[in-house]
Amino acid sequence: MNSGNNNLSLPWANGWFSEPQKPAWVQELRGWQRIIMKHQFGKIYFRYDDLPRVYEEGKAVGVEMILLFGWWKGGFDNGYPVYEPDLVHSGAGSGLACLRSGKFGKSATLELRQSTAS
Repeated sequence: MNSGNNNLSLPWANGWFSEPQKPAWVQELRGWQRIIMKHQFGKIYFRYDDLPRVYEEGKAVGVEMILLFGWWKGGFDNGYPVYEPDLVHSGAGSGLACLRSGKFGKSATLELRQSTAS
């Protein structure tokens, strides 16, 4: 039973773990909008053309990152580990074009198998 000391593993971890230096953009991050573009049952909630508006709405309240889920053919929670862009969101290349448009700075992140890639 834990007597309230939450540092029980600290001596063990100190032997091998050192916290990595966080980049400035991580230290300044206030949060993100988690956007499910296509639900696992096929319902489309957002298209690529919607993303600049969604980003601006978040930015207005200080949230300057969007985390995209369900941008691939299978939709959210389907299709792992195959991530083939779903053209239903706006056509070939439009997703990448949208993300590269500069409207998000470096603030868009894609969900890939429970981790992220910017």
